[in-house]
Amino acid sequence: MLNLPNVPVKTDYFALGGGLDLETPPIVMKPGVLREGLNVECSVNGGYDRSGGYECFDGRTAPTAAVFEQLPATITGSWAWGNTVTGVTSGETATIVSSNATGFIITQSSGAFTSGENLQIAAATVAVCTATNYTGGNATALLGAQYQNLSADVYRALITAIPGSGNVLGVWMLGDVLYGFRNNAGGTACDIYKSSAAGWVQVTLYNEITFTAGAVAIPAEGATLTQGAVTATLKRVVLTTGTGTFASGNAAGRFIITNPAGGTGHFVAGAATLTGGVTCTLSGAETAITLAIGGRYEFANSNFGGATGSVRMYGCSGVNRAFEFDGTVYVPITTGMAADYPLHLWIHKKHLFLSFGSSVQHSGTTYPYLWAPVYGAGEISMGETVSAFDSQIGTAQGGALLIFTRNSAKMLYGNSSLDWQLVEVQEEAGAIPYTIQHLSQTTVLDDRGLTQFGQSQAYGNFESATISKNIRRWMIQQKSKAVASMICREKNQYRLFFSDGYALYVTFQGNKLMGMVPQLFPSPATCCCSQEWSTGSERMFFGDANGYVYELDSGTSFDGENIAWYANLSYSNKKSPGTLKRWRSALPEVAGTSYAEFTFGYSLDYGTTLKLQPDTLSGILSLSGVGVWDEFIWDEFTWDGVTLAPGRFSIGGTSENVSMMFSGNSDYIEPFSITGVVMQFTPRRRTR
Repeated sequence: MLNLPNVPVKTDYFALGGGLDLETPPIVMKPGVLREGLNVECSVNGGYDRSGGYECFDGRTAPTAAVFEQLPATITGSWAWGNTVTGVTSGETATIVSSNATGFIITQSSGAFTSGENLQIAAATVAVCTATNYTGGNATALLGAQYQNLSADVYRALITAIPGSGNVLGVWMLGDVLYGFRNNAGGTACDIYKSSAAGWVQVTLYNEITFTAGAVAIPAEGATLTQGAVTATLKRVVLTTGTGTFASGNAAGRFIITNPAGGTGHFVAGAATLTGGVTCTLSGAETAITLAIGGRYEFANSNFGGATGSVRMYGCSGVNRAFEFDGTVYVPITTGMAADYPLHLWIHKKHLFLSFGSSVQHSGTTYPYLWAPVYGAGEISMGETVSAFDSQIGTAQGGALLIFTRNSAKMLYGNSSLDWQLVEVQEEAGAIPYTIQHLSQTTVLDDRGLTQFGQSQAYGNFESATISKNIRRWMIQQKSKAVASMICREKNQYRLFFSDGYALYVTFQGNKLMGMVPQLFPSPATCCCSQEWSTGSERMFFGDANGYVYELDSGTSFDGENIAWYANLSYSNKKSPGTLKRWRSALPEVAGTSYAEFTFGYSLDYGTTLKLQPDTLSGILSLSGVGVWDEFIWDEFTWDGVTLAPGRFSIGGTSENVSMMFSGNSDYIEPFSITGVVMQFTPRRRTR
């Protein structure tokens, strides 16, 4: 009888990370890198996170804020999800989302129900209450996640799209309020809406009227403009001549006013007065402020005046004049261009920069309304159409402005029109519009792929580097579909969105690229924004083609639809290509704070059909933040009370290499992380 040597079982651990790699040859690809991946993201601390969901938003209670309760009852009648149940004695109401052996699962409860009272739906008794309602109930981790999801759907049904038609053309935050721009229902104008506790509320656009020969003093906002019997309330003074005075009668510009009242109901050319004795000459009748349909809005917030609380929104769309908006008063900005429809904007060193094709123009310093050279305004020619701006810091000459066209990048040094210097940064390295963002460095999408611009060792100079080489073929297919981008500060991510519903999440640790993984949303983005709330928390939103606005990294689903995800790791040969291994077990490390489940599988020898491939297995986890972990038999376990849980399970088969595969598809599971895998195997003979 032949005695075989006792070959020891080897143990190997590898951390997950590196993101998707479609270009590196499989035999040299690092373990832990993804050969296929969707709806997962690289964590800044390593490993892969199941990506967060998104949910519709209009200012009302978010679906993810829903709370479910147990309403103990003896159920005698029929009910359906979403029914309103009323206590006959207490008068309390709630919305039914489910039931179990002890009664109803409810949300939107108005208060405490009374034990013994009849419970009615549409005046018909369907149950008798046996105890007052209470939060949570005796739900298992799985049922708790499902009840929470059913409750979220109740709140989701109340949230509406921005009224109107077509795409959301822009979303932006100012003063903890989200503003959305969308064409009206008839497609005759663009309207502005703001979020509120009651949903979207339309913003009133006022009137503008031109004046000259202003004298005495600048009138205060809220003053009354009077001409004969016609009056209106002054909302904003827009000086285009003079920088802070009406003295000597040389001030000119525009007033933003409410609808005129009294007399003929309209102003005419001629003298007028304002409260406080201010006199001026009106150049003609007032004109209603309206926005042309379409376009694509860009925004920036700034405090030109320097006063506390005077931060205002500045924007442009390519089809209207640029504007200033403080949440109440919308002020069109007139630059003097014949076609005064800037496409891109930026605020740099107290100047408002606007692009008109290949022309870059900027306002006077600290005066976004003043566009005459005498006040410091100026023009810079770029030679081709401008596509983006971004400010840089830490150069030899102080902060500089990076100006992109599709095919080049130039740096504007200096502080004003007195000393601007335009310097070529890189030829044939430009930016596709709406893809520029700044984390620690500037990141843009160029024809070569994702490119970063940063300072070189030559102090004060800049250089670029392409960072998407590992997904080059995918980027070639997608780059023409790029529509929007944002940063996620908390996760140190650059996020790029495409018109077909795909997105790309790119994670950095400082300036180091951690990896990038595609996402796929049922609702393709048309625009987006990412800003900090007054509390310091980050809020991220995007609009879609149906008028809905969604908040990212919120909820457990794609606004009620399942999140289908997978993370298929590279084929690992355990540093011994050409040697067969007998696979024994695998221990994935999984971290999280709530119920989670996923499917596990593995593939042998590049998934060849010449070898019997294993079936997939399912895992269920309850990760709650306390406790310890134990070993388990795969497919026969439930974790409870852990945040980091390695789970040993048996794998089989003999092959040269193996790929671990994780996936899931649900609408009720919170994000969780898979950080690494411990594998046990026995080396066998060399392949023949």
